[in-house]
Amino acid sequence: MARKDIFLFFARILSSSLLVVICITDVCSQSQITFRQLSIKEGLSQNSAVSISQDSTGYLWIATQDGLNRYDGKKFIYFPYSFVDITKPDYSNLGKVYTDRKGELWIIPLDRTPRKLLPETQTFEPVPGIDDASVIYQDKNFNLWFGTYTNGLYSLKKDSEYVKQEILPSNLNGTIFNIVEDSSGDLLLAGEHSIIRFNSHTGKHNNLNPESLANGPIEANISDIVFDKKGRQWIATYGDGLYLKEKNGNHFNRISKFSFSDPLPNELNILDLYLDSKDRLWVATYGRGLYMINLSTQKINHFIAEKQNPRALHYNDILCIYEDYTGTIWLGTDGAGLSFYDEYLEKFNSFINYQTPENINIDVVRAITVDKGKRVWIGTSGKGLTQFDPLSNSWQTFTTNANSINKIASNRVMSLLVDEQNNLWIGTQGEGLNIYDSKEEFNHYSEDTAIPLSAETIWTIFEDSKNRIWLGTREKGLIQFDKRKGEVKYLKSQVLHRNN
Repeated sequence: MARKDIFLFFARILSSSLLVVICITDVCSQSQITFRQLSIKEGLSQNSAVSISQDSTGYLWIATQDGLNRYDGKKFIYFPYSFVDITKPDYSNLGKVYTDRKGELWIIPLDRTPRKLLPETQTFEPVPGIDDASVIYQDKNFNLWFGTYTNGLYSLKKDSEYVKQEILPSNLNGTIFNIVEDSSGDLLLAGEHSIIRFNSHTGKHNNLNPESLANGPIEANISDIVFDKKGRQWIATYGDGLYLKEKNGNHFNRISKFSFSDPLPNELNILDLYLDSKDRLWVATYGRGLYMINLSTQKINHFIAEKQNPRALHYNDILCIYEDYTGTIWLGTDGAGLSFYDEYLEKFNSFINYQTPENINIDVVRAITVDKGKRVWIGTSGKGLTQFDPLSNSWQTFTTNANSINKIASNRVMSLLVDEQNNLWIGTQGEGLNIYDSKEEFNHYSEDTAIPLSAETIWTIFEDSKNRIWLGTREKGLIQFDKRKGEVKYLKSQVLHRNN
């Protein structure tokens, strides 16, 4: 019987095992979130997803090593553009797909020439004058900026048709990996061993040379920069982990210096940062999976691939992160396509035998119910009755092999019901009825017990509005049963050959 804080319990047979899916509002936690997958099996052109974006009409675009994909929620449409996918311990070169503030879609494919989508023809028009682009960014004034691998910084102003080189390569130390805008409107360019501040009004720029309070200059290449709602600046590095600076601070610090629940490894190779709409900072690493930092609660969760866990992350090499209009978090992996986390689907938590303690059985499920103490009861076909207590996160299985007089009559449990007195009614196949009472004792009812029951198999149990209990049986019809009086009423069909 469902309770107000438990939305759904159901079971689904998957091959020889059964997946139990449960949603419990006080039990679901961020560390248990479920990642789902889209890969070549679903039509993605290739499993290395280097960049993700959503256009103004809602289509999701995925750049891969072998093709650009447009996804409408059901199927993929392929566009013949390939994208670079190179990741090393101290840098990465990844193609891009980007949606600007006007909703226009841009790509940087394998030839490194930026292109804009023409919606009428569904073709991409190249931007002349740039052939070495690494990243695209549009500022608050709708000016476009193109970072390059070796040719400095370019702009395409909102009132211009032509690109302009803003910073010469001689004034930069190599690649611009990312571009962000700070609260003053200046651009920050994530570069090799440095962050460049660029004033778009004056054209002046300077090297900020970020330093950590403990170790001096940060020598690693900067992969990404994010400002949170408090104005704090986060920088990600290739191979040297994550740093944080307070809004008015002068130095960066490791996250271990702040009051977060756990430190992060110092040597993380971070390819992308993403601050989502719920104030959570997602950290994509190469080889170490995904981290999620809840900035409100200051808790950190780590997600990695687990072969035996269908809910886990699908790959430990994460190339990019994106949040779509619905709040779904999309992850591009370097070998398993897309992983995604949809919080609305997160109402469903799954359990399989691999995730339960030894000797606990939740496969071949035939019935599920919940008692007033919020305990979940799972009846199986041949493996007994299992109890899960979400409050204590404990499991127990009752079988006929128990070393106790107080044990269930059959391992084949076909039906379950919790009545108004919180008694658990257990219908079995071949051994009649059991009632598990408030004393935690099993009371057995069959043809041979003091209070007899003529039915051997009970397919379903129902409590009506007058608290009368009805048993749907095999060949004995419908029986109204009282645990003290026994069989009260029979309803049998005169038409059906058998009263099942």
